[in-house]
Amino acid sequence: MRRHLNALLLLSVLLLSTALAGCALPRGDEPAATVPADSATPPSEVVTPAVPPPTESEVVSIELGEAGTAGPWTLVVREAEYARSFGDLAVESGTLLKLEIDLTNSSRSDLMVTPSDFMVSDGTAYTLPLMTGPELTPERLIPAGETEDLKAVFSIPEERAESPLGLIFQPAEGDPVSIAVTLR
Repeated sequence: MRRHLNALLLLSVLLLSTALAGCALPRGDEPAATVPADSATPPSEVVTPAVPPPTESEVVSIELGEAGTAGPWTLVVREAEYARSFGDLAVESGTLLKLEIDLTNSSRSDLMVTPSDFMVSDGTAYTLPLMTGPELTPERLIPAGETEDLKAVFSIPEERAESPLGLIFQPAEGDPVSIAVTLR
């Protein structure tokens, strides 16, 4: 009787330790899985994740006329001009802001910039709308190692006319970067 009790106790301990270790016995209708000895990964081998970890965005702040470099991009806002109209673009109230920008792509690949890569902010969450026309658009494929002259026009409502303004360049292509330019 004592022998049966010891055997039952030993069997209970084995079943409990198997369950706690996360191992399960296969059901009667399931085949037992086996792993060939040569397919095991040696413990010293480094495994690279399938998805690279996210990188932080590089942020650079500059003033009007200064060059700011982040990732493959170098940006200079050469001129900021305020008026009621530029070419075919005009406003009845408020003002327009025209920016002349030099943008350099120092990467080995051609990179595209679009109007959505450029925002003008008044220092709050308010983003000013970009106005586009055939000659006034910052949409361009910038070849590797080249500098392009871009022009962008933003509409500034009357209630924001005296607010401090800054250009924010956050390109969709290339490294995650942000170049902020204080305009006034």
